[in-house]
Amino acid sequence: MEVMGAIIVGHFPLVSGDWIPPHSHTHHQLAWTRRGVLSVNVGEVSWVLPPARALWLPAGVTHATGATRDAVLCSPYLAPERCPLDWPEPTAVGVDGLLAELIGYLARTDLTDGARLRAEAVAYDLLRPLPTRPIDVPQPTDERVRVVASALLAVDDFEALRAAMTPF
Repeated sequence: MEVMGAIIVGHFPLVSGDWIPPHSHTHHQLAWTRRGVLSVNVGEVSWVLPPARALWLPAGVTHATGATRDAVLCSPYLAPERCPLDWPEPTAVGVDGLLAELIGYLARTDLTDGARLRAEAVAYDLLRPLPTRPIDVPQPTDERVRVVASALLAVDDFEALRAAMTPF
């Protein structure tokens, strides 16, 4: 018998510095961790996600996910055809205690169809966009610092930069 639910929860351990290469899904994804800190990159935009914040990724959006601290990516995947939310862009959402517990509850495999559908309905109700506030970092005024900042911005591979740096 097929479960009637529209939300599947996956768990993926990530060690600090680990990255899942760019990929996309046929389902919407909510990238979230109960502990640690996640980073999600979509094109040139990056989100930093502590446990109180998650990122809605619409189906088909190419993204890379990594951990800046050891974490477990705990991602609900939502079937687009059964999801009442239609957010076309990646969207930051708040994760409070109730939503966090519901995600854990929906990860269970022993739920009846009725219990799963009721929990999913509440989870959808709790998904609310957070206001976005871009961080604008001005260019340094000191020429020496500006040269270093420009070099850092030009680096595509942070690990290569770390390996190239020598201790003082």
